[in-house]
Amino acid sequence: MPPTRARGFTLIELLIVVSLLAIIGVLAFPTVSGSMADARLRGALNEVRFFLAEARARAMERNVAVVVKLTVGSPEGGTYTLWESSSRDCSLVDTAVDAPVLGPYDLANGREYRDTGMNEIDMCGAAYAGAVDLCFRPEGGVYERPGLAALAGPLQMLFTRYEDGNAAGVTRILRLDFNGIPRIER
Repeated sequence: MPPTRARGFTLIELLIVVSLLAIIGVLAFPTVSGSMADARLRGALNEVRFFLAEARARAMERNVAVVVKLTVGSPEGGTYTLWESSSRDCSLVDTAVDAPVLGPYDLANGREYRDTGMNEIDMCGAAYAGAVDLCFRPEGGVYERPGLAALAGPLQMLFTRYEDGNAAGVTRILRLDFNGIPRIER
């Protein structure tokens, strides 16, 4: 009987394959980690957008005024809270005394959105210092509290991704127009 050669891979062939896989993994890691951070940013942005849409829908469905308080992070994080009025009047809601219906939610408190911040809220280029109260009316419009004046322009919330406390990557904008419908700009 003729001798048969053993089938399989040599040690050198296995070392070459493992080395190539390690090199590919090292090259792909920054791309994958950046994509995960961008996904967290988009997730935080969508969460606040859905929260604002919920406030508008709640006001229209229940025929009452709904107040939302948005607070910027410093720089990471940012909170959003919702109160519901017992009538169509937002001035009856005292955000300092009344218990909120939903929230407060903080973007910085979950691992899900770590290193993400709603770090600026502005209207027509004028940044708010810290927080803004919005009143969603039953007819669907949104007004600024406390004076219940119509928005002077679209309200923009800027969301930024952070690495080691420094801004990194693209800033995304959530825009809220007069009609109260939130939408993502970029």
